[in-house]
Amino acid sequence: VVTLAGKTQTQKGNSNMAHIAGENYPMCAVVKNVPAGETPAGEMKHMSALVAINVINNTDAPMNVVSAGLGASEDIVGTYYMDFTGEEVVYTPSGDEYVSKVANLEVVGGESIEAGASAKFYLAVKPFTAEAESRLTVYVNGSRKSITLPETTEFKAGKIKTINVTVDPIQHELSTSSTIKSNHYNLMVKRVKVILLGLEVMTLINSLLS
Repeated sequence: VVTLAGKTQTQKGNSNMAHIAGENYPMCAVVKNVPAGETPAGEMKHMSALVAINVINNTDAPMNVVSAGLGASEDIVGTYYMDFTGEEVVYTPSGDEYVSKVANLEVVGGESIEAGASAKFYLAVKPFTAEAESRLTVYVNGSRKSITLPETTEFKAGKIKTINVTVDPIQHELSTSSTIKSNHYNLMVKRVKVILLGLEVMTLINSLLS
């Protein structure tokens, strides 16, 4: 059984990837058909996919990020049995109580993000494919928003997928678009209570933008 990231991860400071290492962030090399008498040799690769939540402060005052997260329609962190026999590694949950559909990140000692600046917050997750029309949920400082994906998106082992979260001043209107460019998700966070597409009401609204 291998632990992949764990249900809660901790990042020290802004834009720091130092926590994406160690026993909860395994690496592997698969070597097959090695002739007798030869020493197996292979390239070590990360077994987890990485998500960078890039928080952009578009207000006129400093802000701090103390937590972030990502939710999916399937389990994305926890403990797994690994099957290396095929072309791709197969991840099987060790039990429902040992995995989670939400990856949580605690930020310790994060500096203030000045007006007009940004900072990244990194999560490791199980490699998975989010199908078109499925939903992802992004969390920043306790507020959350579910996004319906317009196309199938892969979170691949050893690769980073970036989610841009823009924090704007108070506004009274909200526009949305389903376009995603360059595999980067752009969310706008607005401090206003509105109805999003007639479906949801929240005090912090995150909209998917082109």
